[in-house]
Amino acid sequence: MLLSVLRVQEKYFLRTLNKLEEPSSGSIIIDNVDIAKKDTNINTVRENIGMVFQHFNLFNNLTVGANIMLAPVELKKETSAEATTHAKSSLTWLGWEKNLMQRFNHYPVANNNG
Repeated sequence: MLLSVLRVQEKYFLRTLNKLEEPSSGSIIIDNVDIAKKDTNINTVRENIGMVFQHFNLFNNLTVGANIMLAPVELKKETSAEATTHAKSSLTWLGWEKNLMQRFNHYPVANNNG
């Protein structure tokens, strides 16, 4: 989870994480791969990275659960059951264990707390 006080830091980090910006120094290690190296295949790395943004990039016609499960099922070829388990685990980690199934089956607009 990425939390930052300054949005510019978040944007730069996410752009660097996707190799849209080259880091000036140091390393960025994801799954034991240094993505800061010039010869890193970023497309292979991106297959194992998921991002959900608070205010956009959710499909309004899919439930919260379906939004979370979409990439693992489509890209990683997880079964629906495996993706459901991971999605519920993620929501529990975020503190949604109370009313989990209610929120899991709602559409994004229904879960917007402002």
